[in-house]
Order: sequence, then structure tokens, then C-alpha cells
Amino acid sequence: MAQAKKQDIVNIHLDYQEIGGLYVFVITLGLHKIQYVRRQDMLEHVRGVFLNHSNDEVNLYVTRACSLTPEELNYVSGGRINAYEELERAGDMENIREGGRGNSRHPPENIVPFDATKLEFSTESYDFYYHKKSGDVTLYVVVTNYHPGMLAVPVKKLKEVIKYLADE
Repeated sequence: MAQAKKQDIVNIHLDYQEIGGLYVFVITLGLHKIQYVRRQDMLEHVRGVFLNHSNDEVNLYVTRACSLTPEELNYVSGGRINAYEELERAGDMENIREGGRGNSRHPPENIVPFDATKLEFSTESYDFYYHKKSGDVTLYVVVTNYHPGMLAVPVKKLKEVIKYLADE
């Protein structure tokens, strides 16, 4: 007697982010990240995932910066879904957290909200952003250099940063 194949759950995350001065579409599928410069290439890849997993549950998560039109959504899903969940990059405003790490081939997970403001005291290897949501301000520190490094922040300067963020 043939057993029915267990249905898999496939999660696709779509984002649009700057990587090395170039804006690219990033598709995250499991532990794999794929980058596309052209929107049509990204849509074709997502469509391929839906076609290859026609018997599985496919969940689509999209950041606001990469929103899909209803026509694009119908095209990539083959009519299987008519809505998707829109992700906010910043979910937890209470704890210190890290985005997923990148490597030489794949960028790190971008947890900086698309409407965050870049601060003027960024350095060559570190960018600083802040994001205000519902009265809570979050500071984001982004390493812009692939090589490990250290950052020295005098307490006096840290107090200035905190005062600046508190006044925003």
C-alpha cells in the first residue's frame, strides 16, 4: 500500500536591500540566500519554488520594500495564494538581538527597518541607524566591512548618542 507523501512547509522571504552600493532582491529559502538585480529574475525564481512545491504548503513573507502587486502575486504563486504576510524588519524592540550572519557569498540578514534614519557619526566600517516606533527608539549598528574589527566608543560619546536618541 502506497503511503501519502508528507506535506512539507516551505517558507520564502523576500527583501530588497543595499549590498555593496547595489540594490538587490534577496530571496531567503531555508538557509540559502539568492540575490537578483532584476525584479523579473526574482519573480521567476519564486515562481519556480511554487511550481517545484506544488503539493506542499508554501508561505510567502515580504518586506514592505519589496511589496508585490496582486498580478505579480498571482503570477508567482500560480493562483495558489491571493495575499501574503508583510514583514517588519524590526520585531523585538526590547532586547539586544542579532540578525542572521552572512558569509563571503551571502549578505547578513538585514534587520534594519526600511524607514530607519542613518546617523551622521557612522565610520568607515560601521553604520549607525535609529528607528522610532510607537515611542520606542532602537539603535542599529551595521558592520559594513566583511573583515572582523573592533569599535571603541568612549562613555562620553555614548552619553551623547543616548541623549540624541532620547530627544528624537
